[in-house]
Amino acid sequence: TISDNVLVTGGKFANDPASSVDKYANKTALVNGAYVVVEKSQDEINAALSADGITAATGTGSTRAYFDTVQHAWDSSTSTTWTYVEMLGDASENIERVKNSQLGLKLNGHTFTGSIDTTKEGARKAVAIQTAGTAVLTKVVSTSFTMDNDEKTIVTLKDGDVSGELKVTKGTLTIEGGTYAGKISGSTVGKLWVKGGTFANDPTKYLVDGYIAAPTGEGSFEVRDFVYVTVPEIANATVKVTVDGSEVELVDGKIKAPVGSRVVVSYEPVQDWVNAAEFVVPPTE
Repeated sequence: TISDNVLVTGGKFANDPASSVDKYANKTALVNGAYVVVEKSQDEINAALSADGITAATGTGSTRAYFDTVQHAWDSSTSTTWTYVEMLGDASENIERVKNSQLGLKLNGHTFTGSIDTTKEGARKAVAIQTAGTAVLTKVVSTSFTMDNDEKTIVTLKDGDVSGELKVTKGTLTIEGGTYAGKISGSTVGKLWVKGGTFANDPTKYLVDGYIAAPTGEGSFEVRDFVYVTVPEIANATVKVTVDGSEVELVDGKIKAPVGSRVVVSYEPVQDWVNAAEFVVPPTE
């Protein structure tokens, strides 16, 4: 029998010492009729910690530290460059930078839901999402946003305010809205899918089917859903079509017009029996 005040970290026992074993570091295994205390794998340690509400960690080896939230893990950093926070379980929280470091969030097979704001204390910082897992980001405010670590990183960015580079070389990122003032870089075709947002650089090649990158007239592009609009062509007359004031060309008698845009159709020379048309594009043609 093992006393209650004894902590077992190793050895071989006739009776199962599980109740006296450090549940985070060790476990018992039955080997040839005896109970042997062995070290847990890091995944097993993480699972035990997560079950007790410990959802994040920083550092390795002697600098390893555990936290109940991703926010507290980021807060603990004394780095002025990058803080890498490893998730030990699923987390849903809105986090803000308190100290002067950039955030590398390692999903580690888990799901993060919430927002990341790097602007609370001074100038904004960079954000990187790493390792396999899923993130549903309601909003990210940062200088840059990077995914370059694991092909199984799956991120949905519902809203963003990214002032610098958007880089996706591994994983899959879907953008549903926000403002992106920097360049898009990396091998992003097939990894970056855009279905909303305003971009300083034309995101056309990353668009999901059914969306169009419409010039705003201010040097940027707004991603909107579109419909095909059929425009009648008249013999011996040239048709002119503008969408929100910009002239567009017909392709097979149709144009792509963003939902909510104003379309004006006119003919030259003017045809007495054909009225010019002006209308706002509804959700369906």
